[in-house]
Amino acid sequence: MSADPETRDQDANRRLESLCRIGTVAEVDYAAAKCRVQSGGLLTDWLPWLERRMGDTRDWDPPFIGEQAIILSPSGETASGVVLTGIPSDANPPPIHDKNKYHRRWPDDAFCEYDHAAHRYVLDVPAGGEIVLHIGRTTLTLTDAETTLKTPRFRWFQTEESDGL
Repeated sequence: MSADPETRDQDANRRLESLCRIGTVAEVDYAAAKCRVQSGGLLTDWLPWLERRMGDTRDWDPPFIGEQAIILSPSGETASGVVLTGIPSDANPPPIHDKNKYHRRWPDDAFCEYDHAAHRYVLDVPAGGEIVLHIGRTTLTLTDAETTLKTPRFRWFQTEESDGL
């Protein structure tokens, strides 16, 4: 026995409204790589969020509680949806507004930035932090107090005269 026309219309409208919903990340389960999103009166079940890559190369950039997100539900059922984050909002505005720069900023104000117009890459870590580069048995560690290079062999070449190194 099929549902009456009014019930079918209500279900169709509900599914249509749920195809794409904007909300705010309410909870995050990092171990399961899932989150819950609050959208109006709806708190979703645990849904996976989208990463840029998840094959042979993989990214990990989990959402934060309070981040604005879109729930994409191809069937109109939010229980089978996925979460896409990264919508600027008053609470989380873009860190810069320069079209020539790629910029990534973290909660401790560390950032990396590439300016393709100036051909300049910046990696900025707050005092007390460190930058560590590993290649096989070689490690270069940079802090605000010292630079350490551990390597089985070191060669230095000066290509032009200098008063410094």
